Amino acid sequence: QNFGPWVSQRIRLAKGARHVEVTYTVGPIPVDDLVGREVVSRITTDIQSGGECFTDSNAREMQRRRRDFRPTWSLNQTEPVSGNYFPVVAAAFIRDERKQLTILTDASQAGSGCVRDGELEMMVHRRLLVDDVRGLNDVLNETEFVEPWVGPEKTRGRL
Repeated sequence: QNFGPWVSQRIRLAKGARHVEVTYTVGPIPVDDLVGREVVSRITTDIQSGGECFTDSNAREMQRRRRDFRPTWSLNQTEPVSGNYFPVVAAAFIRDERKQLTILTDASQAGSGCVRDGELEMMVHRRLLVDDVRGLNDVLNETEFVEPWVGPEKTRGRL
């Protein structure tokens, strides 16, 4: 699937396999139009996840995540999407009584299975031209390494 000259994704299902491989190529993200972009890969299912997902934030144990909830403090949710993103070091999953969808990553990312029921979403890449006023006090517009180098091929990631 080619979504444009700077982003594509390939989905492979091997004969007899119970898993799919999703490989993406992104970058550099164009900003000629002065618009920043966040690129996500989203898988939509009929799983009734009930606003709950599990992510590993340390590659050792899965953490239960619930939409608009934090176990140690009262959350006043003002960002329904970004407020439900979490670190994903190696895996994330959603499930119901009959099914489960698990994503295994080859690199640390941010992701969520709590934004909408039945969806797992991973942040693939982003480039923003305006400070989001959330503490970094800087724009996310890296100009030195906009085309990361990984061997002789383009940058690729796997979900």
